[in-house]
Amino acid sequence: MILKPGPTMQRGFSVITASVVRGADFHSPGARILVTATGYVENQGMGWNADKTSVGNQWGEGPVMCEGIPFELILKTKRATAWPLDSHGRRLAAIKAEAGGDGARFIFGPRYKTLWYEVATE
Repeated sequence: MILKPGPTMQRGFSVITASVVRGADFHSPGARILVTATGYVENQGMGWNADKTSVGNQWGEGPVMCEGIPFELILKTKRATAWPLDSHGRRLAAIKAEAGGDGARFIFGPRYKTLWYEVATE
């Protein structure tokens, strides 16, 4: 599996994790993979000090605002499907992989308005 993070807008960092939740590995037929991608996170109305090192007791309130992360995921398999997941883990509209020389390729990003994706290999 290849993960290629894209540029972020806030702090120049992101965290992308991928875990096989079913199957022997990332590339085996029938594998199910949970991908989580997050960037800068903050409650609405947080009261940062001037150095942005503390909020004291000004934690703000939800809903939490989180930067969507653009990234590319390539699996060494011919066919795969991905779904953005909602906050309850339910699948949204399917995303078909682009077939390429390296395998099944997905481009994820803020347009999906989620932090979570499920990927299934065939």
